[in-house]
Amino acid sequence: MKKLILLCAFTFFISVGPAAAQVELGDFNGDGTSDLSVAFVDRTAGTTAWLSRTGDTLAPGFWTWGLPGDALVSGHFFGDGRYYPGIVYVRSAQTPLEWYIKNPSGTDTFFHYGLPGDSIPNQADMDCDGVTDLIVVRNGSAGRFPGFRLWYIALSSAGGAVQEDVFGLTTDRVAAIDVDGDGCAEQVALRGDSFTWFSKPLFSTNVGVVQWGLPGDKPLLPQDINGDGTPDYIVSRPTGAGQVAFVRTGADSFETHQIGSDTAVPIVGKFSQRNFFAWTERATGFTAIRNSNDRDKVFPFTVAANAIIRPDGTVVQPDDDARFSADPPTGPGPGAPGGCDVTTDFIDGGGNALWKPVSDNTRNPVFLLPSSYWSGSQGVSLIEILDRDGNVILNGSRRTCCPNSGRAHFDVPERASTLNASAPITVRLALNNGTTECRSVPVPTTRYD
Repeated sequence: MKKLILLCAFTFFISVGPAAAQVELGDFNGDGTSDLSVAFVDRTAGTTAWLSRTGDTLAPGFWTWGLPGDALVSGHFFGDGRYYPGIVYVRSAQTPLEWYIKNPSGTDTFFHYGLPGDSIPNQADMDCDGVTDLIVVRNGSAGRFPGFRLWYIALSSAGGAVQEDVFGLTTDRVAAIDVDGDGCAEQVALRGDSFTWFSKPLFSTNVGVVQWGLPGDKPLLPQDINGDGTPDYIVSRPTGAGQVAFVRTGADSFETHQIGSDTAVPIVGKFSQRNFFAWTERATGFTAIRNSNDRDKVFPFTVAANAIIRPDGTVVQPDDDARFSADPPTGPGPGAPGGCDVTTDFIDGGGNALWKPVSDNTRNPVFLLPSSYWSGSQGVSLIEILDRDGNVILNGSRRTCCPNSGRAHFDVPERASTLNASAPITVRLALNNGTTECRSVPVPTTRYD
């Protein structure tokens, strides 16, 4: 489904036309090569600092904000041949996301875009005009694409008109990157249980499917490693004796590269003449860049508390080991960890609440609540299932009200035995009165009442 929505907040985009020159990913100083970037978000001081290494002889880029960023973004936002950094800040669960993008004058370009609970993937040029488009991704809700991802893309070529598109599942890791070498980014959804990569252009229904990688691998977005002009699918695999990067160079061909320790964060960028590997060792703070002659340049560049921003705009947070995980939501609203006004469970001595691991109708879990949860101010408008880390992994749905002692029935679209792998899980309910209620389920295959 596609839907065009006009928003007036995006007047800062520069219309550069389809002939805009290609800009290297993550090139913050315009020298034609990718730059390494790290950022430190200090929630105690309420600040964010971003550092980009622009080479051996050039001055590094350094930017600060007087707010703790909830998401880190970068892109070719102004059409001048350079990338610019930015932060996304959540002021409250009731207000839109606030974006602060550094601009050519060195100040912040500010605007609202997206809602608390949206995921912020890497930003990319989706409409092929040479300028990065803004992207937020939202989980579908009960009655509207439950279990799927809804993309909202502000098109720089259309004055900020927002394109809505449904692509990927809520459990996928989504991103945007050029996968076919045409210079225009595609939507990408990586399915972690099978490491199947799905991709499609924004204005097309043609979906590409590539299986590359295994569960436990560290995925990197496709980029051209072998220099043939076509992006390659890449995963890096810890072996117990260091990581090996597996690069799919064709349908029946691949190459491997030994890079870093098992715990290193792998990176790809055009750091010299062509795309190749770099990696950061969090334990030591050292980063290595490998050139095309397989020689490594090693230097100190980070500390363990820093987030790592790859040239393609993907972010590896300090507590992230760079393996597959579903996209983290942004902020304390519905869809984000910690967005609970009330925390409770389903144990009330057999009264009103019930978690039943196997429904007689669906064979999946069903949970029951008092009839007041069906309509009115306490009625449930959104059901989210969170894993142990607070990530949204599923959306539940409303079934009926009010059989079985006059209680409202709600469904969970997954086997309880499968949910055990994410336990303890949380059922988060967004209510019509604007509040959220979270109910814990320690073991999904156990009945609680």
